Amino acid sequence: MPASLSLCVMTPGPPERVRALLELCREAVDEIVLVVDSGGDAGTLDACADLADRRFSVDCSSVVVALGWMLLQCRGDWVLRLDDDEVPGADLLAALPSLIADRFPTNIAMPRRWLHPQARSFVASAPWQPDHQVRLVRNMPGIWTFPGIVHGALQVVGERRLVPEPIYHADLLLSPLEQRRAKRDRFERQRPGHVADGFPVNDFYVPEDHGVETASVPDRDATLIRRVLGGAALPAVRPRAEGARHVGRAELERPVATRQVTAGAYAAEVRLDEPSPRLAPGEARQLQLVAENRGDEWWTHGEAAPHIRLGSRWLDAHSKAQVGTEARAVFTETVRPGRATRVMLRVEAPAEPGTYLLDVDVVHEHVRWFGCATRVEVEVVSR
Repeated sequence: MPASLSLCVMTPGPPERVRALLELCREAVDEIVLVVDSGGDAGTLDACADLADRRFSVDCSSVVVALGWMLLQCRGDWVLRLDDDEVPGADLLAALPSLIADRFPTNIAMPRRWLHPQARSFVASAPWQPDHQVRLVRNMPGIWTFPGIVHGALQVVGERRLVPEPIYHADLLLSPLEQRRAKRDRFERQRPGHVADGFPVNDFYVPEDHGVETASVPDRDATLIRRVLGGAALPAVRPRAEGARHVGRAELERPVATRQVTAGAYAAEVRLDEPSPRLAPGEARQLQLVAENRGDEWWTHGEAAPHIRLGSRWLDAHSKAQVGTEARAVFTETVRPGRATRVMLRVEAPAEPGTYLLDVDVVHEHVRWFGCATRVEVEVVSR
């Protein structure tokens, strides 16, 4: 069975340009997910109701923040993400079926061409070219990481393929120079000193401040660019599928690694899923535990932030004083609220024989233990 493809677009509008972009892509994809910033043009959702399979309004203007949540809404085997000021080239649209048919890559990056100073040319100087962007990803949430910071790229585990088929970026045409200089300065304050190959990343928005060369856009791509930037007519439409849903910022931020963990996160149940062990002094043993997320945050897998893990500490059974060494185990899967996960935790028994309590709890590193520990009585006996 051929792989399926979702297109995901986040935008504040205007509806004419967004509709033209979706019309261009509709035949090349199996699903369109349209996300509209609630502070933008609300008419965009209705204007594209016959083109989008799923529609959302969100309390957020930042793709950086909303990206993880957006990808999770897609149902295709692969996801293509485009910004509302981008236009896929004709070669890219034609290549999509063969690109997603390959079972080896998990993500595909393509060159982004910055249109400048008019729609028939693009910046050909480095580092504007090649500006590879990971925009086509396999729909497997377990392989994604979202840093949630300005210019923080989506991280995807697995093979990456670089392809020559471009997308065209129209930001330099749609925004006046002074507005782009203000954006550069704002982003620089948010992430100062960020460079790529020694070049200030935020200066991508102001090629006028650097001597750059340009190249001509191929004719058939120029036709597509003109079609999207010119906008489409807004006919009366019948919704393609379900109605639009509104989403608050807290839900959007759940997949973001740099998010602030809420106070409602710190609820869990932990249990040992095997008989209480008898250990020799200093003996290391893998214990099987089950941890259930009873809070309102996601526990991330592996080393991804925020660093929520399973932890243990030894207590003297009589004095309750902490002894021995603490242990940690990362979760091997994302644990969503209401879900449980099985974890193998490697512990090392105290050096002296005696009766101890093994205190096992969920830990938000450098912040707090959850306070939902299970205590297991363990005999440490010389052999």
